[in-house]
Amino acid sequence: MNHRFPALLRLAPVLLALTLVFASCSVRQEMSLDGDGAGEASITVELHRVLLDYLADLSGFSGGTIEVFDLAALRQRFADEPGLTLVAATTPRPNRLELQLRYDDIGRVFDAQQDAVREVFAFERNGAERRLAIKLTPDAVRELLAFSPASDTMLADILLPPADQPMKEADYVDYLAWALEEYQQETPIPRIIRDASIEVSIRPAGSIVGQTGGRVQGNRVVYDIRVVQLLTMREPLEYSLTFR
Repeated sequence: MNHRFPALLRLAPVLLALTLVFASCSVRQEMSLDGDGAGEASITVELHRVLLDYLADLSGFSGGTIEVFDLAALRQRFADEPGLTLVAATTPRPNRLELQLRYDDIGRVFDAQQDAVREVFAFERNGAERRLAIKLTPDAVRELLAFSPASDTMLADILLPPADQPMKEADYVDYLAWALEEYQQETPIPRIIRDASIEVSIRPAGSIVGQTGGRVQGNRVVYDIRVVQLLTMREPLEYSLTFR
């Protein structure tokens, strides 16, 4: 028997998977980028068992398998976004979501959104060189969360930092550890929260000539973003990749 938690994690097409900022999860994303800004992305989302248990209790669910990811709502959300195409979406396990995306111009994937979100990605052409810039501001993160139907859930209200009361990382970790303490098993809750991360690997169609942030691994640049850092930041996080 499957049980669907109402409106839970109906993920929007956020290329950095920013809607997965519910503390007990990890995101791995691999992107390709052509010289014209087109490319594909493969995204894997894993929710920690602690969060699944919390969600089941929050919904009053018992027995069977709780259905976390609403694929029908996800497909509809992508259908409303002209800058992104959902190629495939599967949930091989209740806590795992796998997505395949395609975009024609990464610099325009959020053209239908508000200004702060539209400025998350910028793709520049300068002769033979191409430059992708990523800028995450507190306002952009908030708008990306609002952009997702998941932000309307009770879970978001309980676990996300108040918009008008910024928290330091340590305070936010303590707050979430307190909210989830009864679900702790072998791994301490604070460690689960601190380890939650978003890893973005970008493979350009050309030679990498420079980057800001991240690390070069062969023919790609890998960026690691801790979820708690993303949620509590007060200054923008900026990354870039230049190739030719």
